[in-house]
Amino acid sequence: MAKQLYFAVLPLTIMVLVAQFAYMPASVSLIWLIMLLVIVWRYFYAALKPISKLFLVALVCTSLGLIYLSFKTFLGVEAGVALLTTCLYAKCIESKSTRDLLVVFNFGLFVCASLFLHSQSALMLIGVLVGLLFCLIGLYRIQIHGFIETNSTRSSIKHDVILTIRTILIATPFFLILFIFFPRFPPLWHVPLTSHQGMT
Repeated sequence: MAKQLYFAVLPLTIMVLVAQFAYMPASVSLIWLIMLLVIVWRYFYAALKPISKLFLVALVCTSLGLIYLSFKTFLGVEAGVALLTTCLYAKCIESKSTRDLLVVFNFGLFVCASLFLHSQSALMLIGVLVGLLFCLIGLYRIQIHGFIETNSTRSSIKHDVILTIRTILIATPFFLILFIFFPRFPPLWHVPLTSHQGMT
C-alpha cells in the first residue's frame, strides 16, 4: 500500500475526533485518541506493518463497551455516530491494501455527513468540509495511483487540494439544479432525537 494513499487518512481521522470531542464522553474520546495514535504509529514508524488482530479486537471491544456504558444503547443519534466512528477507526487501523482504503474513504464520507447530527454550526461545517476534502483527495489518489510516478506525498498535496476543489466547484451548479428542480419525497425514516433537542 502506497504511503501517498495512506497520507489522506490522517487528516480525516483527526478531523472526526476533533469534531466530536465536545459531544462525546471523555472515555470514548480517549479510546478514539488511542486508536488514532495507532494509525499515526503505523504510518510514521511501523512502515505500515499489520497490527495484531487480538490488539485490534481489544480496542474495538473496549470502544463498544464504553459507548454502551455511556449511552446505555447502540441506537440513537449519539450512540450511532459513535459506533460509526469506531468502525471507521478500526478499518483505518487494519487497512492493508488500496481496496481497503477505497472502503475507508467512502465510509469516511458517510461518517462526515453523520457529524451534522451532532451540530450544524459553522465550526462543524468547516470540520466536515475538511473531512470531505481529504476523502475526495484519497479517492482521487486511488484513481491516479496506477498512472503516475510516485512523488513526495507532501509536495503533491497542494496540487491534489486545488484539483479537488476545482472539481467540487464544477459540480456545484449541477447539485443546485437537482436540489431546486428534483421533486421532494417524504423521508424514508426519521432520526430519533433525544427529548432535550429541538426539532425543525
